[in-house]
Amino acid sequence: MTTIRPAAGFMAAICILLAACNPQSQPIETENHTLNDTILLVQGQPYCLTVSFDIDYPASYPDENVLKSIRKQLLASLFDENYTDLDIGEAMSHYKDDLGTEYRLNNEPILPELEENAGETMYSLLHNEHILKGYVMFDSDHVFSYAIERFVFMGGAHGITTRMFCNFNKKNGRLLNEEDLFTENYVEKLTPLLIQNLIRQNENMESADDLEAASYYVESIKPNNNFYISDEGITYVFNPYEIAPYYMGEIDILIPASELEPLLNPDTPLF
Repeated sequence: MTTIRPAAGFMAAICILLAACNPQSQPIETENHTLNDTILLVQGQPYCLTVSFDIDYPASYPDENVLKSIRKQLLASLFDENYTDLDIGEAMSHYKDDLGTEYRLNNEPILPELEENAGETMYSLLHNEHILKGYVMFDSDHVFSYAIERFVFMGGAHGITTRMFCNFNKKNGRLLNEEDLFTENYVEKLTPLLIQNLIRQNENMESADDLEAASYYVESIKPNNNFYISDEGITYVFNPYEIAPYYMGEIDILIPASELEPLLNPDTPLF
């Protein structure tokens, strides 16, 4: 018996054709954009705002409408709604300038009083930082998950780092929220899953009482719409102060896909 195998070139062409028919099966390509600058409060003095942006920004995707939708929503989340009609380079530059303007407006009026009374603490009070990062967390046939990490220091004891996430439906470019992913009454069903999985992630803990003894704010542990999607499941991220004191930092809770499947809206495939 003779077995006929398609030529490699033919098979490659078939793969390309199938991908073209289903553009969301292709990854969203990104390009890295950076900006670093120091903005002096007043000339001749060391007090300043340091700005650093490091952003992986969607650059290409077969469906241009989906790409435009994702870009616009990311610009709003990275900066705000006033920057959505700009390209990423212009948005970064304008945002940096606006941060500088705000920094001077907030601090120039109090500079004379601080110089008179603050002494050696002047630098720590007037040295500000704004560090912004954007990067891809997950890119599948159905979902594009993106992280926005921001560190802000405005003088004082410490700054604060936060992460927020944008999850997009690659079929239409829409932002996915909890209401899109889960069936009704999802808060009541997800809350115990969050608590149970947080207990599992902590050694020597067996109950919510153990979490409380470890300084977690158990009553605050509930879905917060801040999550990213992966093959493993959905990871909820709680920023400092949300469910625990500042010193405990960011707290991530992974709910495995197997536990989520009964709660998922069948019209929004994820895994």
